[in-house]
Amino acid sequence: MIRARVIVAIALALALATGACKAQIAGPADDHAARDRATGDDLARVVGALPGATRVAITLHTPWRDPLAAPAPPERATATVAIAAGPDADAAGLERDTRRLIESALPGAAIAIAVRPIAPAPTLAAVGPFQVASGSRLPLILTLAFALIAIAGLATWVVLLDARARRRRDLAG
Repeated sequence: MIRARVIVAIALALALATGACKAQIAGPADDHAARDRATGDDLARVVGALPGATRVAITLHTPWRDPLAAPAPPERATATVAIAAGPDADAAGLERDTRRLIESALPGAAIAIAVRPIAPAPTLAAVGPFQVASGSRLPLILTLAFALIAIAGLATWVVLLDARARRRRDLAG
């Protein structure tokens, strides 16, 4: 009986520690945050269709007032936008068009936009089974050749040491 109570107590403690018994009921604030995330995702898809944009992430925060809380001063909506642009993209034009799109969706919002160009992918060259940047091909070949010469030199040294040891044993014995 005591063993069963100990097991139940341990199981209950583990469940409480991991949060398995917490109430996870979505309230109005959670619904509002979900709408902000969905709107941000929709705007990210629209901005991602602009020429030059490769990846877009938008985080929105629109004001929400708890009907049971004391009155508070009104807040402004905020939008934070991160855009990864291609190497040939017009960053200023991309920022301008993004600002227009966000302002049309959220009038009066505070908007922060960061446009970062992505470097073009390097051209690759094959060196045996390896794929390396074209500029790294010659240094890799020289490194591999040096490594093979070092291995051959060490192998020759081991063979010479072994031959010397055999010769000494044959003369002694």
